[in-house]
Amino acid sequence: MSAQTVLIVEDDPGTRKLLRITLESYGCRVLEARDGASAVDRLDDAPDLVVQTLLLPDMDGLTLRERIRERRPDTPVIAISGYAQRLFGDQASAAGFADRLRKPVEPSALLSAVQAWLPAVGNDVARGTARVLVVDDTDIQRKLTVLRLRDAGYDVLECGDGLSALDLAQREVPDLILTDVLMPGLDGFELCRRIADHGATAGTPVVLASSVFVEEADRDLAVRAGAVGYVTREPDMAEILEAVRRALVDPPVSVDTTADYDELHAQRLGRALAHQAAEHSSLEDELTRRDAQLAVLTGISETLARATDPATVMEEILARCVEATGVAGAQFRASTPAGGPTVPPVTVGDPPSVPQDAVEVAAREDRTIVRDDGIVIGLRNDGTDLGVVVLGSRGEPFTGEQVQLCQAIARQLCQAVALARGQAELVGSREETIERLATAVDFRDGGTADHVRRMSQFSSVIARTLGLPPERCELLRIASAMHDIGKVATPDAILLKEGRLTDEERVEIQRHAEIGHAILSGSGSELLDMAATIALSHHERWDGAGYPRGLRGTEIPLEGRIAAVADVFDALISDRPYRPAMPLADALRIVRSGRATHFDPAVLDAFEEAVDELTALGGFTTPAEPWAAAVARGARAPRDAGARARAASPPPARAPRAR
Repeated sequence: MSAQTVLIVEDDPGTRKLLRITLESYGCRVLEARDGASAVDRLDDAPDLVVQTLLLPDMDGLTLRERIRERRPDTPVIAISGYAQRLFGDQASAAGFADRLRKPVEPSALLSAVQAWLPAVGNDVARGTARVLVVDDTDIQRKLTVLRLRDAGYDVLECGDGLSALDLAQREVPDLILTDVLMPGLDGFELCRRIADHGATAGTPVVLASSVFVEEADRDLAVRAGAVGYVTREPDMAEILEAVRRALVDPPVSVDTTADYDELHAQRLGRALAHQAAEHSSLEDELTRRDAQLAVLTGISETLARATDPATVMEEILARCVEATGVAGAQFRASTPAGGPTVPPVTVGDPPSVPQDAVEVAAREDRTIVRDDGIVIGLRNDGTDLGVVVLGSRGEPFTGEQVQLCQAIARQLCQAVALARGQAELVGSREETIERLATAVDFRDGGTADHVRRMSQFSSVIARTLGLPPERCELLRIASAMHDIGKVATPDAILLKEGRLTDEERVEIQRHAEIGHAILSGSGSELLDMAATIALSHHERWDGAGYPRGLRGTEIPLEGRIAAVADVFDALISDRPYRPAMPLADALRIVRSGRATHFDPAVLDAFEEAVDELTALGGFTTPAEPWAAAVARGARAPRDAGARARAASPPPARAPRAR
C-alpha cells in the first residue's frame, strides 16, 4: 500500500515541523506550504488530506478552504487554530471542515483526526504506537536503550534476562523484541528460538543487538535462530532505531531454523569464550561505560540544540542522569552572584539534603564530594562558580563507573549553564540595544520608553491570545519595538507639530514606514526581517485605506495587523504632543470602532479576549469593562493622578492622527 499524502498549510515553521514529524512518524507522505498561494499550487500533487491553519499571511483560511473545495471537492480538510472563537465559530462550522483542532495540536489528537479520514495511516504499527520489549542484562545499557526508544515515540517494556523476557512476552505480546546477544542463561539466539516456538509470540519479530564481538557467522546464526536483524550498538543508537523501524514495517520471513543450528550455536559460544579470554576482563565493561557516557552526552547535546528555556534544559539533563545512572534523584543549585537574584533549584526525583557547607566547598573548589547518601559535584567554567549538582544514592555506595558517568554528565550540565548564561546576557544586550534605539526615536515624537515597552508587550499578548507559538510571540515582542524606527528621518518641525498637519506634511511623515523598512530589511536576521515587516505594514488598514501600499485584509502580514492594534491602543492612552492621554473607556471605544475597517476582526477579537491583561500592562488599576457597558456608563478607570485630572476634560473621541 502506498503512503497516504497529507498537505500541511502553516506559516509558522515550528508548528509546521511538529505536524510533519508527527505525520511522518506514522508513515504519511507529507507536503508543506507556508501560505495560501503555495497551498493551492500543491493541490496538483493530489493530496489525500489537507491540514490547514486559519491564519495565513496572504489569504484567509476560509478562503483557502473554498479554493480547495473548487480544485479538489472530495479532499477532506482539517482546520487548526489557536483561537477557539474563530475555529469553532459559525463561519468555520459552515465551511465543511472534516475536523477542527486547537493549537498547540496534540500528536495523538492529530493522528486520531487523520485516521478518521485515512484509516490506513498508522496501521502498520511501525512507529509511535508500537510496543517494544528490550532485553539486556546490563542495567545501564538497557536503560539507555529504553530511553532512546521512548524518545523515538515507542511504548517500551524492559527485562533483565532471557527467561523473564520469555514469560513477559507471553503475557504482553509486544510488537517487537530487541534483545542483547550475550546474556547468562538464555542468550539472544536461544530467546529467538523460544519466541518462535510459542503460539502467542510465534510471529513476533526479534532484533539482536550486541556491543562487541560481531562476526559474519553470527549474522548467519541470527537468521537461523529466526531474528529479523542483527546490529551493533553505536553511541547514538541510530542503527538500532533503523533496524526496529524496518522490522516493524517488513513482516518476518520464514526460515529453516533447524539446519545445523545447534552446531553453529555451540561454535559461536566457543568463539565468544575464546574472545573474552583473549581480552582483558574489564574491556567490555569499559566499552559499555564509554558507550553509556557517549549515549547520554549525545542525548544531552540534542537537548541543548532544540531547547530554548534554560530551566527546561537543566531538568531534561538531570532526568537523563537519573535514568542512565539509577540514582535516586538529582538537583542543580545555581550560585547566586553578589547582588543578583536567587535562582530556585531544579530538582528531579528525590535528591539528598546536603549541608550548605559541603555545597559551598564543592562549588568553590570545583570538587566532587562522595558521601554515603550521594555525590556533590562542583561546577566551574573559566574560573566562574556556576553551582553544584547533588545526586542521591539508593542506599548503596556509588561505584567508580557511576561516579565517572555522573561527572561526565555534570560537565555537560556545566556547559549548559554557561551557555544559558551567555545566551541570556546576549539576548539581554540585544534587547537593551533595540529598546534604547527605539526609545531614542520615540523621544523625538514626544513619547517615552514606556510607550516602546508597552506597545511591544501589547503585541506579544495579542499574538499569544491568537495562538501563535511562544517563540514567535517573543520575537514579535522584540521586533515591534522598532515599528517607528523610520521616524529618525522625519523633520522635527513635522514630528513635533502640535497643530493639524498639511497634506504635504502628512505625506512626509507617512514616509517613515518605507524608510523604517529600508533601514531594517536585508540583514538575513529573522528578528530584523520581522521588524522590517512591522515597520512597513503597521499603518495598513483592513479596508485598504492605509499606507504606504494600501494593502487590504490578509494581504497585510499578520505581524503588521497585530502591531496596528497595539500601536493605536497605546497611542490613545499616552500623552502625545498634539493631545493628552485619553481615558480608558474612550480609548477602548475608538479601538473597537475600527473592526473590519481599520483592524483585522480576528486580531481585534484577541484584543478583546486579553483586554484585562492589556489594560493592566497599560497602567490601569481596574479591569476593563465590556465595551458596551463602559460606553453606556461613561466610566473611566482610575489611573495615575495626572491621567485622572486629564480625564475630567476628555478630548473628542477620535482615532490618533496617522503618525
